[in-house]
Amino acid sequence: MAAGPRLGIDFGTSHTVALLAWPDGRVRPLLFDGSPLLPSCVYAQPDGQVLVGRDAVHAARVDPARFEASPKRRIDDGTVLLGDREFTVPALIGAVLSHVASEARRVAGGQVGAVTLTHPAAWGVSRRLALVEGATIAGLPQPALMPEPVAAAHYFAGVLQKPSPRSRACSCTTSAAAPSTPAW
Repeated sequence: MAAGPRLGIDFGTSHTVALLAWPDGRVRPLLFDGSPLLPSCVYAQPDGQVLVGRDAVHAARVDPARFEASPKRRIDDGTVLLGDREFTVPALIGAVLSHVASEARRVAGGQVGAVTLTHPAAWGVSRRLALVEGATIAGLPQPALMPEPVAAAHYFAGVLQKPSPRSRACSCTTSAAAPSTPAW
């Protein structure tokens, strides 16, 4: 395993959430403007720079045509027109993940080790590759991918030290997935 804490990211449709986990068992959510929820939206400024999160929401008031509320919903589109410029969907995902990576480095006091990104269980290869490309654009290490239901089961079982609401189903899923995915 690489040095530094592990970074887990749930790039959600409306919000992105990220946690850092240290080898000693400490787990800390990343905060963005004082909240663990980073709006997953983007805004393309006229110079081509992309704002994310609350900055994007505020900037959208000036020119809504430069705003995309949910890059994740555009995953199959390939490109998105924001104002007068086209951006690839992985570039927009990368902009959000870059903000997460920057905060993770600040909190960790350096580089993060392993990265895990969640994705909807039904996503095929091309969608997962777009997510990985976004992580690469953000300068993150090659991420491990984990289906969202498996990540939720790991969270209930590991971080909360409680069985999940559907412990039998999740325990089976978690046990089957545990050898091939990092534990949360």
